[in-house]
Amino acid sequence: MTRRTAVAAEEVGMGHPDGDTAAAIDPTRFGLPTPDDGERRDWEESRGTCPERIDFIEPAQVAEHCGLAGLGAALSAEIVDATRIYQRHPELRQLAWHLHRRLAAASVMQPAHIRWPRLPDAFGEGRDFVCLHVLLSRVPAMLAFHRGRGIPHQVSLDTLDDLRLWSADHRRKRGTAGFSNPGWLTNHIVGRIFRIGRLQYDLGTFSYAVHVFRHRLDRRVVALAGDAQRFRADGQCDGANGITDPTGGFETRFERSSTSIHGHPISTRGAVLRDPVDLPPSDWECVLEKGAHVLGVHIP
Repeated sequence: MTRRTAVAAEEVGMGHPDGDTAAAIDPTRFGLPTPDDGERRDWEESRGTCPERIDFIEPAQVAEHCGLAGLGAALSAEIVDATRIYQRHPELRQLAWHLHRRLAAASVMQPAHIRWPRLPDAFGEGRDFVCLHVLLSRVPAMLAFHRGRGIPHQVSLDTLDDLRLWSADHRRKRGTAGFSNPGWLTNHIVGRIFRIGRLQYDLGTFSYAVHVFRHRLDRRVVALAGDAQRFRADGQCDGANGITDPTGGFETRFERSSTSIHGHPISTRGAVLRDPVDLPPSDWECVLEKGAHVLGVHIP
């Protein structure tokens, strides 16, 4: 959050520009999924701290953020023009503030679990830019993060160019100005994705139940399935594509000790083998397993 919005929030305390009627605003009205109890509490906190004036949806600041992101004159004009939706639907200010708070609280370089809405058509023109206004509100923080780590400014601009690409994708698919896929672009804002040259690089965590070992001398690689995983006789996950194998399937076992690494290998064709193997730890080292930091590659 900017210093000005933080000060404004402190000044108004628990007040809200829409008065008591704001308490009745249901987040599902904005296209948000039905929230669980935790999200409802967060929604109420957002409502209670929403300032009288939200700087990041003011036209002048939106234009400034567009300039920082290098979005170009034509797209920037559309994004700024879309701020008129907050006059037509003042309740959207609460939504923008709520999403901004969630985004600002997201941990740097970690997955951000934000459920972005697709506003119903009833909100009219400009509805598909609301999420982009929120993402742009964190561009100054993103650029500061990049500068602090010596990331070249051109890399920052190239990374932010995905905002333009997804706006163009929205126009191509729906025939109107707007912006799609804020969930993906959240990764850029929180410092998980960088574009360097033609490719994008994703800093993430390996999340699969697979253990990969490499031979210490000849560099052979063996992937073993995780423990207690159910597979069909063909080596594919039981239930994949709606196909189960209750009679011919099998369950994997993975164990690692000081004397043995026991598990079911995964073939080069991606099938888990029924027959397990035992590898001597003195010859094999683990090079990849769940929780390891990994670098993904994407083609924008």
